Amino acid sequence: MISRLFRQLTAPEDAPPWGLLAALGALLVLLVALIVGTLVLLTLLDSVGGAALLGWMVGSGVAVVYTWSAFRNARSALRLGPTGARLFIILLFALGMAMVIDLIDLGITGVFEPVPELLSVMTSDRSIVVWVTAVLWMLIAQPAAEELIFRGVLFPSLRQLFGGWGGLLANALLYGLFHLIAYTAEPGHLWHTFATPLLIGLVIVGVRASTHSTRAALVAHVGFGIFALLKLLAVG
Repeated sequence: MISRLFRQLTAPEDAPPWGLLAALGALLVLLVALIVGTLVLLTLLDSVGGAALLGWMVGSGVAVVYTWSAFRNARSALRLGPTGARLFIILLFALGMAMVIDLIDLGITGVFEPVPELLSVMTSDRSIVVWVTAVLWMLIAQPAAEELIFRGVLFPSLRQLFGGWGGLLANALLYGLFHLIAYTAEPGHLWHTFATPLLIGLVIVGVRASTHSTRAALVAHVGFGIFALLKLLAVG
């Protein structure tokens, strides 16, 4: 069973009809859009709770529109179409892995706190608007943008360059670095702000590799988002 899983994780795929530079360009667009969107919304809505989340949502939307347009002639290669993977099982698997990774995080850092993306909610008025924004961000905007770019565009390119395992690890490493740069105001404990996102990215890209489906990876991402929101409720 283990050997079969390893074979699925490293099973070859057709080379994507785009190069690594194009994939990295899409990633750069996402990063810049998130930063600019946040700066603009914080400037305009500084006193409004959830302004940072709104900025990230705007930035994610810009990045999705750009990527969908830039790769319009190769959309089938993004692997967002129907899949034979059992999406509900993948959702439950992601929730379980989120719990495991969170326990590891707690054991190493000794701190029980939300993911960096939701820390601003802790200091806000916790109004219904803030909560709705947090839900939309964690379950729709972030999964759509990050999975389209990290697993739809970037992962196939990295796999062609570094091979099966190398592509998986490179994708997870870039995902961890991206979260550290894009969502973390203060680095704090690097296990929480870098290593934990890296592990999450490794699980999600593992789903993408084993199912050959970016849609399945998106569902896994939603599972991690659900856990993050439940943890935010628990932290209070």
